[in-house]
This record gives sequence, C-alpha cells and structure tokens, in this order.
Amino acid sequence: MIRVLNTPDRERPALSTALVIHLFAIAHAVVAMAGRSLHYYDDVPLTVLTLSMVVIISIRYRLQVEILAILTLVASFVGFLMGVYGALFIRTLVRSDLWAPALSTFLVTELIGWGTWFIARARGNGRSASDTVHRKNRNQSMAAIVLITGTILLLRVGYMLILRHYYAEQENIYTELARIFSNTFALLLLICGNLICVHLYIRNRHLFHRRGSHALWIVLSLLAVSTLSTLCVLGGPWLQYRVPITVHQFLRLEIVVLLLCIAAYALLYLGHYVVASQRELDLERQQRHFAQYRYYRFKEQINPHFLFNSLNILDSLIQEGEREKASKYIRKLAGIYRYMLRNEEEPLVSLREEMAFAEMYIDLIQERFTNGLEIERRIAPEHLSHLVVPCSVQQLIENATKHNIVSAEEPLHISISTSPEWLAVENNLQPRISRRDDSTHLGLKSISQQYLNAGGRDIKLTKSEEIFRVELPLIKPVKS
Repeated sequence: MIRVLNTPDRERPALSTALVIHLFAIAHAVVAMAGRSLHYYDDVPLTVLTLSMVVIISIRYRLQVEILAILTLVASFVGFLMGVYGALFIRTLVRSDLWAPALSTFLVTELIGWGTWFIARARGNGRSASDTVHRKNRNQSMAAIVLITGTILLLRVGYMLILRHYYAEQENIYTELARIFSNTFALLLLICGNLICVHLYIRNRHLFHRRGSHALWIVLSLLAVSTLSTLCVLGGPWLQYRVPITVHQFLRLEIVVLLLCIAAYALLYLGHYVVASQRELDLERQQRHFAQYRYYRFKEQINPHFLFNSLNILDSLIQEGEREKASKYIRKLAGIYRYMLRNEEEPLVSLREEMAFAEMYIDLIQERFTNGLEIERRIAPEHLSHLVVPCSVQQLIENATKHNIVSAEEPLHISISTSPEWLAVENNLQPRISRRDDSTHLGLKSISQQYLNAGGRDIKLTKSEEIFRVELPLIKPVKS
C-alpha cells in the first residue's frame, strides 16, 4: 500500500511552536513596557529573548548550525531596526510612548518567529533524524549553538554601544539611512555586492577547510562591501567639491552601512537556502513517488494471482502437448520481467518500447481469456517516439480485465489510440460484482503522480455508465 504524507503529524509541531512564538512576543512587549516605565535600556534583555526564541524553534526543527547562525543574526539586527523604527511609526498612530514600543516589539517578534518557522519548514526539518545520530551530535551541536548565540549577543551589545557613541540621544540614524537610500549607485553596490559574496561563498564553500575560515570570509566580505558603499555615498560631494572626509564622518556612516550589509547578506543567504531547500524537497518527493510507483508496479506483476494464472496456463499448454506454444509463452513471460527490470530506474520510455511490452502482456492474457477479450490499436507511427511512463499502458489493460467481466457472452472491448498530445485507453464498463467496491485506484494515483513529476501534466479520467477512459500525456522527447 502506498504511504500518503501524513499531514496531521507534520502540523502538530506548528501548534506548540505557535505557543512559543506568542509567549515570547508577549514577553518582549512586557520588557519593552518595563524599560520605558523604569527608564532603562532594554536592548540586552530583548536581544536575549529574541535569540532564545530563534534557538528554540531551530532546535525543534533541527536546523543546521550554519542556518541557525544566520537566523540569529537576522533576528538580532533586523529585529532592532524594525523594532526601533516601527515604534516611531506606531507612536504616530497610538500617540503613546509606553504602548508604541510594546506593540512594535510584539509585532516584530511575531514576524521573526513565524519567519524562522517558515524557513525551518521549507527545509523539511520536521522529519526526525535517527536517535543514534541525534545523540552522537547533540553535545557538539549544543556547544556550537551556545558559542554562536553568545558571539552574536556580544556583537549586538557592542554595536549598540558604538551607535550610542556616535549618535547623541536626541539624534537618530534616519539622516544616514536617507543618504544611503537616496544614492542609487551605493544602494545597488550594497545589494549586488552582497549577492556576489553570497554566491561566491556558496559555490566555493568546499574550499573553506580551516576552522574559522567561513566566518573570516563573511566578515571580510561585509567589511569590503560596506566600505565601498560608504565611500560611494561620501564620494559624491568629495569628488565634486573636494570636501575632506573626517574619520568621524566615515565611521558614523560606516556603522549604519555595515548594519544594512549584515541584514542584506543574511536575507540573501536565507533566500538562497529556502529556494535550494525547496528544490531538494521536490527532488526527494519525486524520488519517493517513483520508488512507490516501482513498488506498486512490481507488486502487481509479481503478485501470486498473476504467477498462479501464468503457471496454470503454461501447465495446460504442456499437458496438451503444445510445446512450441509453451516455449513462446515462456519467452514472452520472461520478456515482461526483462522489460520491468531493464526500465526499473527509468522514469520514461518511448511509446514504441511500451507498446512492444504491452503486446507481450496482451498475448499472455489472451491465453487466459481465449474468448471475450477484444483489443483495438489505433496508434499513429509518428507518436511512437513520444515518451510515456513505463508499464502505464499495461497497467490500464490489466485494470480493465481485473475489474470487468470478460466472457464470450459479454466481451470486453479495449481501445488504445493516440492523438498529438494524448494516448487513450478506453473500455466498455461491465463491472464484476465481487470487484465493484474493492478498487482503491492506487494504480491510477501512482501513474498520475509519475506523469506530474516527469512532465508536469496529469492524466485524464472519463467515466460514464457505459465507458471508462484514461488519457495519458504523450511527452515529446528533448532533442539533444
């Protein structure tokens, strides 16, 4: 029986994760309100709460340590920017210095939490790893997580101290942000520079063998891009009016640009991670469906009924002295299994090969149904080079004989025909009473999934009181 993805099991972790996110969002709001009421800086406790939430969600879904580091970096710095300047926007709506920061940090925490959950789910990390491997790597992973979160927390606190040093309390960094976003070339340099750095890092990750070389590359990339972007912003008036740039001016802008670079680098890396993860999941899903189809196909052909009927027919031929006929029957039976074994790993075969296989199968079952089985073939020669899923035509013929009466009094008519886009297998309906309700359509579902994976097109089913028709997509071969 084909196993279908168990949706309730996959959704179960999301329920408790939602509770974690909501609780941390409430905690952020409470700390923000307490900070405004008691007039103290709430940067450190809010950062600790944010990092803790990201780490908990990441551990639940067993994210890679590298992605955990990027997520904590994004949560720390992007959360700071959105929280502070989101509060300024909310203050214009609620007109309260107490409630604005609380609402802002609540919404930002929810956004970061669900963003982390989405990225974790995109990788499919809800799948449980083996307990042995998990226990073996648990201590090493926890040590890496503690080191990463501790480092990012120190970086966040250090960054806040630098910001407070270069910006007086009555000032903000709006002016510097406006200078950056108003300079199109600097903004393109910042985005494209980080995009190139992320691409080079991912393409050449195997070259970073030494411990710390990954972090060194990222730090140098961020410093290089931020410095060039800063010089680009400052270079306009400098080149035109030759106004000297002081170290204070440079550092004042550099720390803001570097903050944007960190956010851009992390977001671009996460974007690549999500896309690559989805691609891997699609490939894994296709491989799983193909394996399920192979299993179903093999089970249907090696089932005791098929072998029992084949051996009975072969025994009858031998008993009747039909040695030449028995020999041909054995060769065709062997040809059927040879075809299945040869195409076991192939997702598609030519219609010419499939029909040659189907003809051998038809010859075998016509020995069983000597009267009452009529098969019509109307296949255009130009369609024989098109591709189909292996054994799909044969399975439709088998389904027709399995679920319908085949007798001289009630003959079963099967028609196999082609059009430019489709191959149709149609039969008249005369269901067997014993098999009317026992069909689970697993074979049709399996064939359907294979066509969706291989060609992006689904099969068509047409059923009336008189006929049952299945149309298989004809996939045009790719010219090399």
